[in-house]
Amino acid sequence: TLAISYNLYRDGALIKKLNINSYKDACVPGETHCYQVASIDKYSVESELSDQHCSKLFLKSPGGLNVIGGIKSNQLSWNNVPGIFEYKIYKQLDNDSTMYINKVKSNAYIDNDLGYDEEHCYAISAIDAEGDASGFSKIVCGKTNSPPEFEIQNYKLIEDSGNNVLDSRENGKLRFALLNNGNSPSKNILLSIRPLINDDMNNEIMIDTIKTIDNLNIDEAKYFEFDISAGLKVKSGDWRYVLMAEDENGFKIKKPYEFSVKTKAVDSPSLILADYAIENNFGTNYIPKSEAVDLTVRIQNVGQGLTEKVEFNLLENHTYSAIDFSGYLDLTELRSGEFIDIDLKIKSDREHFALTFNTIDYLDNIITHQIDLELMKHYRSKK
Repeated sequence: TLAISYNLYRDGALIKKLNINSYKDACVPGETHCYQVASIDKYSVESELSDQHCSKLFLKSPGGLNVIGGIKSNQLSWNNVPGIFEYKIYKQLDNDSTMYINKVKSNAYIDNDLGYDEEHCYAISAIDAEGDASGFSKIVCGKTNSPPEFEIQNYKLIEDSGNNVLDSRENGKLRFALLNNGNSPSKNILLSIRPLINDDMNNEIMIDTIKTIDNLNIDEAKYFEFDISAGLKVKSGDWRYVLMAEDENGFKIKKPYEFSVKTKAVDSPSLILADYAIENNFGTNYIPKSEAVDLTVRIQNVGQGLTEKVEFNLLENHTYSAIDFSGYLDLTELRSGEFIDIDLKIKSDREHFALTFNTIDYLDNIITHQIDLELMKHYRSKK
């Protein structure tokens, strides 16, 4: 009997009654389906099912792969493929082979932990629920961003007097700006200062030599400051330094930044033995043998600057005796032109003898003075 229609079965279930002997099943890619057909005669009697035939619509290769370079990473995206279970991501190696790196459910992926300014090439394969893979997408390459690039700008010495010079005993700050001209941000940037030339005189300049900037974004500039101060004995001059910058990944400023600090010393004092006088118990001005006399020594500051203290240190010798005196005095401030008289009681049995002493000013300048004396010689009085 001739068939007048057909029943089409998919995976055992009737899906369509047909009057022709062909059919296009719009099924989902990546799934296997098995088909059977039964014929229907004019009495509406269905025949036995035909042999089973199975078929699968395979996944298409992913298209539209795009790679955008980022900060030590590449961001991948591609067109979604219908019927996928997951995607596998491959990286092309130098010998044109591929290496599997990861799998994802979505049509995007970020390849992290790369280096700066590196090119990487990728291909994507779509995987269905049964584990069958599509062909590879086209290979597309992307390059990570270049590293941070540091530039130091706007150096300025900020100090209390406002004369752009660091004076003796003055506090100030060294202010700089750090700019990131690169294509990646930077973290934990260590900034350090050292003298361009190691010189002992720099010991009188105290600088905070280490600073840290937590982060610096692309095209961002941040100001930072180092504390600086000059000691009492700082000398006048231009002191040269270099400033370095290095982040946690080892990227450094291309060229150390050179700068200078101008300092000004205090006006120095100058202590001299201005005069001395002798008086004895007889009201005369000579030194009797083995008799105590009063010696007055006049110390004067003839320098341009003051001294905040004067140390007087009598140096011992055996040609005379200093009576009731320890040999050391700590004297008060002497301004420019001022003097101070020191009274000593001495005696000697030598025809000729010398009294030697040191004066030390507040800059620790030591000057040795000597008074040559003679018995029975007439000297100036104290008046």
